[in-house]
Amino acid sequence: MPYLTSLILQSNQIALKFPSFVITCWNLTFLDLSWNTWTGSLPESMFTHLTNLEFLSLSGNFFEGPLPGNISKLSKVKELNLGSNKFSGSIPDEIGLLHNLQVLELLNNLVLAANSLTGPLPSSFSNLTQISELNLSDNILSGKLLPHFISNRTELTSLRIQNNTFIGIIPPEIGMLKELLELETWNLLFFFFCGTISQQLTGLTFLSTLNLSENHLSGAIPYGSQLDTFSNDSFLRNLALCGVPLTKKCIHDELPTREVDDVDVNWFNWKMILLGHGIGFVCGLSMGYIVFTTLKPLRFVIFIERAQQKLIRRTRK
Repeated sequence: MPYLTSLILQSNQIALKFPSFVITCWNLTFLDLSWNTWTGSLPESMFTHLTNLEFLSLSGNFFEGPLPGNISKLSKVKELNLGSNKFSGSIPDEIGLLHNLQVLELLNNLVLAANSLTGPLPSSFSNLTQISELNLSDNILSGKLLPHFISNRTELTSLRIQNNTFIGIIPPEIGMLKELLELETWNLLFFFFCGTISQQLTGLTFLSTLNLSENHLSGAIPYGSQLDTFSNDSFLRNLALCGVPLTKKCIHDELPTREVDDVDVNWFNWKMILLGHGIGFVCGLSMGYIVFTTLKPLRFVIFIERAQQKLIRRTRK
């Protein structure tokens, strides 16, 4: 079937190995085999033959084994969903090579959740700057979230990394993700995020979902902007965390400091300007009243002229 461009076999309870006929459909742009009971490993020839794919979903099956390195051959893929399978091993560096094949502008969704993927995130992930939804939850991924891994993702709207074995602090660079709507980092395994919650997270003004529970976070919860809208449930079971919305109050040294933003500075400047105008107006009105009620306006004019001449002489010296 070389002319087939779209194949959808979703939710049919098919219990077979990967269908070999699919590999001959070279013109496929849309392939959805999700939520069946496909088994076995993915044939490497799949990625070398189906290079026109723009959408690939294999989620909700029993595919197993490592992710083939030649996955980078899917140079046109826009959405890649491999979640809820039995894939194991580390995430191949070749996923980051999609950037060299101009996939960076096309890859919008990457879901690798609910597998048994292990190890740290490959450094090549930093090349995938156009991802809008990244779901790595429910694996055994480890190591730290590097700042450059976060800060390059300016289009990211959803970040789910919960239930892994990530360690270290939550990178303050997450505050640079201005389009982020959803952030979930809760952890139920043996290692946790620790340290304080960065004040920069208050910059996530569009955030609608936040779950930082089940970690080792400490200190005061920053206040201001969108963080004020979340309930106690977003910060549960961080024993050293304090401040609103938690019932545990912070001691004086832990109190968060509110950063002065441009609006506050501008409003302060305007208040000073208005106050200066008001004082000047009152003083001028009062002096005018005194001068003209005493009927000596000429003397006042002479006094002002002499003062002005003295000032000019001083500046010339």
